[in-house]
Parts: sequence; structure tokens; C-alpha cells
Amino acid sequence: MTTMFCTPLPNEYQSAGGIRKMLPKNLHEYTFGLIWSYLQEQNQAVTAEQVGRGLGLSRSTTRRYLEYCCEQGLVERRLLYRGVGRPEHVFRLSGALPKDGLAV
Repeated sequence: MTTMFCTPLPNEYQSAGGIRKMLPKNLHEYTFGLIWSYLQEQNQAVTAEQVGRGLGLSRSTTRRYLEYCCEQGLVERRLLYRGVGRPEHVFRLSGALPKDGLAV
């Protein structure tokens, strides 16, 4: 089965079978592609909950994929403080976050 993505993946993931070879066993190439495409469409940093809602995935599943992308340097994660309560983790493609703040 060949999976087509709407937006280009990083070079190391584009070779034949590259996605399957790069992803750990607990992550699936189709879900990775969905999340990657969703992030490419965003103009601002998003939470795992927002990505999950937008794709019909659970927050925990989305978070697992986003954490993997952070480990690989594909996605940047920042903390967003909104007053009282816990800060939120927001995610955006690497190189897309402004150095002086977030557009959220």
C-alpha cells in the first residue's frame, strides 16, 4: 500500500518505504501523514487537542506523534501560558516559530 500525502514530507521520509523505515513500530505512516499535512496547513502553533479535534484523533494519539516529531527535529514545541492553570504545549513545524513569541 502506497500512501500519498498532500504536502511534502522531509527528504529522509520520501524515499521508497522511507516512512515505514523511519517510524517506530508503535506509529503508523498514515496517521503520521495526516498529522504532518494538518501541521503544514496551520498558520499558527496548535495544541495536541486542536490537532486531534481537527483530524478526529484522540489527544493522546496526537500527542504521541507530535512528541516523535519533536524528537526528530521536525516540529518545535513551546509552552504557552494563559494566566491561571497549567501551561499548554503548542506545536509548529520546525523553523516556523517566531523567536520572540507565538501567534496563537
